[in-house]
Amino acid sequence: MSISENKCLACSLERNCCQQIDNLRLTKSEFHRHFSNHADKFHIKDFGAWLLLNAKKDTACPHWQGQCSIYESRPVECQLYPHTIGEIVETGSHVKLTYHARTACPLKDELIAPQEESERAIRRFAEDAFGVDAKIIVRTETASELLLLLPRKVAKKVMRVCGTMPRSI
Repeated sequence: MSISENKCLACSLERNCCQQIDNLRLTKSEFHRHFSNHADKFHIKDFGAWLLLNAKKDTACPHWQGQCSIYESRPVECQLYPHTIGEIVETGSHVKLTYHARTACPLKDELIAPQEESERAIRRFAEDAFGVDAKIIVRTETASELLLLLPRKVAKKVMRVCGTMPRSI
């Protein structure tokens, strides 16, 4: 899809998902290609094979100029939207990646790619991050998996907002 075909430009939420970078998963090659010159604008967590980017306060994506200036070569996770990579778990020689489409995107039904297309993109991400010989498993996140992850996600959010976990009452 070319930028002229980008349905996101009609977004009623003013493309906030593109402007604000929150938990963007990147391979190291994607980071070096698109964000290394802007590293000072992000909190970067290095997971070895991949990176997690969060914009510092009041920082928009450096590639957003009324539209995406790197649209044709944007990172895989940007291409996936409204799908998002969930968990990335390395166990022995296997790498398991989950994905989901939990978002407030008003154009979600129009934008969402077929499952096979999304899984191919996630596999490209994993091969770039972990190598083409890695045993890659890609699955959609189930509701029961989400329920198991929810307490951990809530705790992380409380830590981010409060700076520490509140004492129980």
